[in-house]
Amino acid sequence: MPSMQSQAAVIALGESLGAAIRELPYADVAVDVPTEGRDDLFTYSIPLDMEVELGHLVRVPFGPRTVHGVVVRLTADLRVDYTKPLLGLVRPEPLLTPVQMELARWISEYYRTTLFDAMAPMLPPGFRARTQTTLRLLSDTPPPDTELTPAQGRLLAYLRRRRGAVKLAPLVRQIGSWVPRAVQGLAQAGLVEERWEWEGPRVGPQVRDYLELSSPPAEALEWVERWEKRAPRRAALLRRLAEPTALPYMASVARREYGAGAVTGLVTQQLARLEPRRVERSPLKNRTDGTPEPPLAPTEAQAEALAQVRAALDDPTQQPRTMLLNGVTGSGKTEVYLQALAHCIVQGKRGIVLVPEHSLAPQAMDRFSARFPGQVAVLHSGLTPGQQFDQWWRVWQGAYSVVIGSRSGIFAPQRDLGLVILDEEHEWTYKQHDATPRYHAREVALKLAGLTGAVVVLGSATPDIASFHNARQARYLRLDLPRRIEAAGNPIPLADVQIVDMRQELKQGNRSVFSQPLQEGLERCLSNGRQAILFLNRRGAASVVQCRSCGFVLRCWRCASPY
Repeated sequence: MPSMQSQAAVIALGESLGAAIRELPYADVAVDVPTEGRDDLFTYSIPLDMEVELGHLVRVPFGPRTVHGVVVRLTADLRVDYTKPLLGLVRPEPLLTPVQMELARWISEYYRTTLFDAMAPMLPPGFRARTQTTLRLLSDTPPPDTELTPAQGRLLAYLRRRRGAVKLAPLVRQIGSWVPRAVQGLAQAGLVEERWEWEGPRVGPQVRDYLELSSPPAEALEWVERWEKRAPRRAALLRRLAEPTALPYMASVARREYGAGAVTGLVTQQLARLEPRRVERSPLKNRTDGTPEPPLAPTEAQAEALAQVRAALDDPTQQPRTMLLNGVTGSGKTEVYLQALAHCIVQGKRGIVLVPEHSLAPQAMDRFSARFPGQVAVLHSGLTPGQQFDQWWRVWQGAYSVVIGSRSGIFAPQRDLGLVILDEEHEWTYKQHDATPRYHAREVALKLAGLTGAVVVLGSATPDIASFHNARQARYLRLDLPRRIEAAGNPIPLADVQIVDMRQELKQGNRSVFSQPLQEGLERCLSNGRQAILFLNRRGAASVVQCRSCGFVLRCWRCASPY
């Protein structure tokens, strides 16, 4: 008989477990499946041995499949008759922060998409895995009362020859689109079993073996003297490892330079060992990684703009916290970005810098990595899958103070965000229009800044009309850089611009596609021994029918659009 004390302990434990079970036993999960409308939340029960938090990426059963999902709510309310349990955690720690989850909810509502689709850009590269269907032969002999179609018989014969699990998708590509219907018939006859298996991430960390000395250097040098003549390569490799200033030595490089036999011999005699290490596939490995480049002396206009940005970074209550940096080309907007980021980093905050397209990222990488060596990460679709994987996880771990990217860079897991910069904010490439979610990076940046208290700097020589209007309405703070500057800090006058009415040119008898002022300017340029570049606004045929005498354009009598 158990003692009264042990019985009380068991009862107390049961009550505590019961209380925990009754408290929050269910999880609402946004699942990675196409759903009707935007309702992709499904309730699952939480196993007793599983610690689940908001933002966890989990594997859940969905019909006969296994899919990914993100835990968005822990609840005690059961909205259905029964629930299936969570199958497991993809990662032991939550991948999404509360700020990211709130941002995803806003994206889902504002851009009318499912919650998981809104969260997907925030997940690590390669983790939006799918399930695959596999076929397994249960019996190769049909029941006596079963009549197979020719297609079913052909598929059954194929599965007999394979003798093992076969993936359905490649089979359809190889044989034909009739396979799924034949599979359905064979499954109903009990000849074939369909299984849905989860595909793991397609990209992961890269690990390389490094050769390290496992014996004292003095002992290694003794072996060097013994092998000097009869095993010169092994002796040279051992001497290289025993050097006091020896750097980590990749085993593949050692095999290439000294031979595989030398490496194997040292490992076999336990003078060296192979140590696996994770290698970061960084797109910045050839960039500046030394002494930071000193900041340039700002001009008066730059100093005024920097003062406003720094004041907003210093005072979290200052409004507005979005600034439109309206600077002509060559006015030094990038230097303002760099010095504002430096002030942000000194405060212990981090920043995100967006460029219109990833082809401009290398130029930005050069400038920012020279000013912040070893503190810059890059995230955009132009990287290899391995580089995206490594860069994302290093950012998630808080290894970088600055993230440079195209529009998707706004979803980088940058912690302690203090400053978001959008260069050339007027560009249409900030709008995601070809895949879900169809978002605008500028609007997402503004919402993210509102959630984190960060400062947003929108830079452009020709601001978007909505941004310009917001600046005029004092919703944004307008900062002007009206003059171009050269390296020495001296102002450069802007080019003269002349608008010519081609209708007047026609009336004056000019039938050329070039106006008279343009022709005269080209003649002066060429006579001075210089060159000229002409940019055309379009390619192909003319888009209007225009009279060459008076400039009249034919228009539709219904809508007034040119023919």
